[in-house]
Amino acid sequence: MAYTSVKISANSSDYQSQMKSAAAQMKVLSAEYTTAATKAKLFGSETDSLKAKAESLTQKITVQKGIVQLNSEHQEKLTKKLSEQKTKQEELKGKIDAAKEAYAKSTEETGKNSEQSKALKEELDKLEQEYKANETAIGKTETALANQTVKTEKSKTALMNMEAELKTLRHTESGEKFFRPETQEVFPAEDYQLCTDVDRFDFVLQVTRRSEDMFEVHRVDL
Repeated sequence: MAYTSVKISANSSDYQSQMKSAAAQMKVLSAEYTTAATKAKLFGSETDSLKAKAESLTQKITVQKGIVQLNSEHQEKLTKKLSEQKTKQEELKGKIDAAKEAYAKSTEETGKNSEQSKALKEELDKLEQEYKANETAIGKTETALANQTVKTEKSKTALMNMEAELKTLRHTESGEKFFRPETQEVFPAEDYQLCTDVDRFDFVLQVTRRSEDMFEVHRVDL
């Protein structure tokens, strides 16, 4: 199975771009696993199939952890943004109340058509428009935050399912043989961890048959 890079790029600060990158990596990993699984089925052993599955899940879990982190960080940013918008709304409300009071006092003392009253009315109108725009922005952020919370929880659930699937590999037909008393001589229990501990070494051992009873082993660096 190819060694796909599963590190989500931090070069882009754009959430959508990074999520697209993660989704693309997931597709690549799925395609690579399909190839590796088919190769193991046609030319390999049950152990090869087990290792291919474990390697695929391990790499997918790495990508999924990055997805969870991206979603969580984006959710935190939206939460902070909403808090700042609500704080601003309270500040605007206070300014509007003060502007209304000043305008009322000015119209009483100098009349509505005085330069002072006109300036205060213009300032009041601006504040009320800003308040209305911020109110709309709050509604949009609340919707975005609700949707993002759902995405975050779904990504966490997907991660837990992947981790659970990796743990249950030992209960598959290929995994169970490492724990049966009658197969311990050929498939000792301690070999299960070695078979599923993917990417532990940066080389493989290639075995070539030289004759009926002679095999040659070569180290191949990756």
